[in-house]
Amino acid sequence: MKNFLPFKTILFLLLFAVPVSCKKDGNLLTANATIIDTGSVAVDGCGWLIKLNDNTTYEATNLATDFQKNNLQIRISYHLLTTKFQCGNSPPGGGITQIELKTIRPL
Repeated sequence: MKNFLPFKTILFLLLFAVPVSCKKDGNLLTANATIIDTGSVAVDGCGWLIKLNDNTTYEATNLATDFQKNNLQIRISYHLLTTKFQCGNSPPGGGITQIELKTIRPL
């Protein structure tokens, strides 16, 4: 039983005393935007894109089908990704910058 007490102490330290890392949303951006349908990727379109009010266009990696409505005005919060979406006549190495949506709501 004597050896059991140090085990409990070590277990307690491991579970509760070690700092827990948490991801900050320091890169979270917000904007008003419009959903645009550029046509099927199968026929050289780029599918559903998000066009910000400053005319920057992105491809969302997680755009729900409920929001796939042409010219739908939305408010989004998102993370800018380093990946590009190849579609249409995009040259190799080109493409549309991708985003990951965190929140989306109609305006």
